[in-house]
Amino acid sequence: MNRVRTDTFSQTASLALKALISLVLFSNADVRAQTAACEPGTASAFLEANDVRAKIFNSGHLFWDGHPNAYEVPSGAGVQAAFVQMLVLTGRVNGEIRGSVARPRGYEVWPGPVDEVTGLPPEGACAAFDRIYNIEAADLEALDAGVAPVPDLRDWPTGLGAPTLDAEGDLIDITSVPLSERLSRTIDLNAGERPAIIGDQMIWWIMNDVGNEHSITDGPPLGVEIGVSAFAFDESDPLRHTTFYRYRIRYLGTGPLDSLYIGVYQWPEIGLFADDYLGSDSTLGMAYAYNADDLDENHYGPAPPALGLDMVKGPRVGDGSGQQPRAGFTAVVREGIGSSADAYRAEHFENLMRGRWTDGSFVREGGDGRDQPSGARPMPFIYPGEPESRGFWSMMNEDGAGTPGSAYDVRYVAGSGPIHLMPGDVAEADFALVWARGSDHLDSVRELRRADAAVQAFADSGYDRSRPAIDPPAPVATPSDGALTISWSNSSSSNNATESFAVFTPVVGATYAFEGYEVLRFDSATDSVGQVVATFDLDNGVTRVLDVHPDSMFAAVVVDGTDSGILQRSLTVGGLDNYRTYHFGVRSYAFQDGYYPKVIKSAVARVSAEPMPVEENPNMGDAMAAIGIVPNPYYGESEYEVLGGDREVRITNVPEGSVVRVFTLSGSLVRELRQESVGVVRWDLRNQSGRRLTGGTYLVHVEGPTGQRRRVLKFVMVRAR
Repeated sequence: MNRVRTDTFSQTASLALKALISLVLFSNADVRAQTAACEPGTASAFLEANDVRAKIFNSGHLFWDGHPNAYEVPSGAGVQAAFVQMLVLTGRVNGEIRGSVARPRGYEVWPGPVDEVTGLPPEGACAAFDRIYNIEAADLEALDAGVAPVPDLRDWPTGLGAPTLDAEGDLIDITSVPLSERLSRTIDLNAGERPAIIGDQMIWWIMNDVGNEHSITDGPPLGVEIGVSAFAFDESDPLRHTTFYRYRIRYLGTGPLDSLYIGVYQWPEIGLFADDYLGSDSTLGMAYAYNADDLDENHYGPAPPALGLDMVKGPRVGDGSGQQPRAGFTAVVREGIGSSADAYRAEHFENLMRGRWTDGSFVREGGDGRDQPSGARPMPFIYPGEPESRGFWSMMNEDGAGTPGSAYDVRYVAGSGPIHLMPGDVAEADFALVWARGSDHLDSVRELRRADAAVQAFADSGYDRSRPAIDPPAPVATPSDGALTISWSNSSSSNNATESFAVFTPVVGATYAFEGYEVLRFDSATDSVGQVVATFDLDNGVTRVLDVHPDSMFAAVVVDGTDSGILQRSLTVGGLDNYRTYHFGVRSYAFQDGYYPKVIKSAVARVSAEPMPVEENPNMGDAMAAIGIVPNPYYGESEYEVLGGDREVRITNVPEGSVVRVFTLSGSLVRELRQESVGVVRWDLRNQSGRRLTGGTYLVHVEGPTGQRRRVLKFVMVRAR
């Protein structure tokens, strides 16, 4: 439903509370100047729903926090793709620069929320909130099946802002209620509330930047509360090797916050840390790292992967009206060039997120981007060229003449902004860390771009995991002597009418389009698998399609087209026994040449029929030729009927020992009759189950005593009394 309810307080009370908070924030400078004495967060968990194993901390760091780093891709391979990733925030209040950042061995965020009145953690302490909440989709399934909730589900802190849905699926937001009144409010599972989990695993925690002194940026805090959701999807590529991080930044400072920049300090590690290159793609809004050559020694080996960072859902940029489009990264700059040892205060990070060096000078095209001629173009994205083509400035071509740069231990800052917030306003940003591997180190970059575009489309869809369904055609079986003809068509109400099915699918970032039909034959009515006996597909170069399931190392044939072209929509199967029931089916399929699965297939529309001759055999002789049906057509009564409720027609001149069978035009058996008197077979116009027929056209088949001489007549029942 995606509505939001505020719980407990009316809208009027909420507005009054905001006014009170603003009054306190703007007038009580002494209260807001107090300093807490919090320790950095120590909680940790692993995000490992897919083929990535990432260690999560609540200290402002991800993947590394003074312990061995863990961003292992593929999971279990023992090779790391990233060393550390840290949130970076800068902004200005009344012109004064402020920041909340992390360095590999420094912290400027602490566990827990912010009290709106004091501007500090509750009771000036953070230890009570030093916790990470780890929920899997399987935990919710188990709960709904009657299993007791795991502790993190039982204790889910709705009152602190942990995303929660009520029983109707609406988002619960009670952050406008004073913190003191919602501090202990946990999820009410018995009332049907559930965590608003994204993906197959989601980890949530809350931090603030007012819990202690800012020793890195050496200034006052921004006054923000940060709720973080890390999540992953158990899907095929590209989601199989992607993790997501949502930061919900709630501003509770002492005045309008101008020029807020939100970014990430990223330290990749493509296996061996010292042999990497940096790149960026301004069209995708992505920064990435890749191996400088095609061998990552003692780690990934040949054809090493690439790792990209994308702000797939940025905050709204502008004057705070909420009407501006969401922006992704607006700058990517190499970190560690032209910086003195202490040049990491707030203004330096602000410059990096503006697309400049720490001293405010422009990054300029060429070389490493530093100390280039003043006429060289300013570039907010460093190394934006495609390294595989070497056609523009990249680390594979630093001078325009194809000269590569020196590999190094890649570090960069990527940022987005500026954003303008008032006290109580929220800015939200989603980051995706995307891993891809190609046939060599440069093809990995090409694959990374393709993967990132798909991930972006998935995020744009609101993380919609649904896949389209193509409708099956409607088949008809027409019998003939020893054969059946299976034909099919699409109704005007089908989503494949005129064979025009085409649906963009965010979960794979591609469009499935109609490709062809498969005809199947089944051993019996209970056979649910069948065997494909024919494929009719478009003449477009897509023939045999191989696909690899994410949990398998081996490719499988999922469809075997021949580029036959859809010149016919029927198949005649011969060599069949007359009067034996055969089972066939037809299904449609659609194709996309992106990620797994490449092919989606409709349900099978089935049809059953019995082969039989439908024309008179010229050699059957005068005896069989004399067979007739009286009356034909039948108009509701006949001369043979004695009582008003009787119905009867007669098949006349039937040779002794013959068997009479009545079929529908599609070949389904309606009734089998035996001769009861010499030359005559009586039919009460009922089917095999004894139910009366109301009308229609039928085929009456008479098989002579030899089993070889046959006569087929058409019978029409127009109406019945």
